[in-house]
Amino acid sequence: MVIGNETWALSSGFGIDFPTASGASVRRQTSTITPSNADTIVIQNEALTLTPFLGFVATPNDQWFVQSFAQFVIPVSDNSYSYQSINHFDELPGLPPFTLVDRGALNVQSLLHLDVSFGRMLLDNSASNDRLQSIAALFEIHYTTTLEDSDNVSFTDPNFQTHPVFNPQGVVDGNLGSLGNPAGRQDFLNLTFGVDVALFATNIRPAFVLPIRTGDDKQFDCEFTLQVNRHF
Repeated sequence: MVIGNETWALSSGFGIDFPTASGASVRRQTSTITPSNADTIVIQNEALTLTPFLGFVATPNDQWFVQSFAQFVIPVSDNSYSYQSINHFDELPGLPPFTLVDRGALNVQSLLHLDVSFGRMLLDNSASNDRLQSIAALFEIHYTTTLEDSDNVSFTDPNFQTHPVFNPQGVVDGNLGSLGNPAGRQDFLNLTFGVDVALFATNIRPAFVLPIRTGDDKQFDCEFTLQVNRHF
């Protein structure tokens, strides 16, 4: 805790997220005649991120309470990738085969999370031995924004650009695909409505989540969540 008194407190902290999940790969067959013709993309999960934060909580009276957080997600390393395109033109004899290989690193976007939660006690039996200890209404605002443009990598076949059979007029750019976040910078804003029910050592929290923004900034239509915390 940085500073505070009996009714409010300000805290700070620092976290490190280690990449523990496996990488991912996508393979796309590009010919029905020659099965070995395919594009393969492999991306490794290697980015290490730092997560400093500030937290604030206030209880101005016995009925109302407020919690808020501000957190940065700062990547300090990248995710490496590899791309391979193999083409053997068995359907067109005389055309030489080619293999395109590309390797590099994909930068991860930095994020800022801003969250605030308002609550009001509807029932407080914490001073009794009743099984139902308390019920509180909750309203939360969650905002996430990217702090820089996304890193996008495009894969282009230079042979295809000048190929006399597949691109006789030179009008096709030879683009074989891309890797990254096509939406670029994004802003997510979600509202959460719920209740917290305390039953002795168990807290049950059902809630509905509604996204406010549209387009690429809308991740889902709506969501129902249920959290159950058991205290030991």
